[in-house]
Amino acid sequence: IIGNGFKLKHKNNFIENNILIYGGESSVVLLTNSPDCRFYRNICIDSFHRTGVFYSDTYNEPDARVYVDYNLYWGKDKSEQKTFLEEKQAEGFDKHSQVADPLFVNFKKADFRLKKNSPALQMGFQPIDFNKIGLLEEPAFQRLKKEGFEITWPEIQRHSFPGKDPDNQ
Repeated sequence: IIGNGFKLKHKNNFIENNILIYGGESSVVLLTNSPDCRFYRNICIDSFHRTGVFYSDTYNEPDARVYVDYNLYWGKDKSEQKTFLEEKQAEGFDKHSQVADPLFVNFKKADFRLKKNSPALQMGFQPIDFNKIGLLEEPAFQRLKKEGFEITWPEIQRHSFPGKDPDNQ
């Protein structure tokens, strides 16, 4: 997911094994009325989650928790990533999460496959078969590669389409 994220509004939502890129400060918003939700084993590149509650009584379950753990954070500003993770761990989240390079095969060319020594794999992240997502007739990542798409800093603007000139569509 590039330039966007998730918002958990209800009970028992699971966000696992995703790659979030350039989602900013609210890639994942875990709301007070979202008990028993999980944000596990995700790779977050300059993407953060907003969590402010441990418990919710919206569903009359005062001990219902929001679970966030085993995520890998990385981005342009490594100190920002480390500070973010330390803050979340102090709040009780991301106990086993790490700040580390996920070791994509070629991030700038949108090849998000992971190298064999990726720390994300060591944390239980399951490799994604990119040929089974996106456009079915011609997978999105193959099309982007053919168009010469490269991911560069700063982050892609929301609602933009990577690799396309908005004035010449």
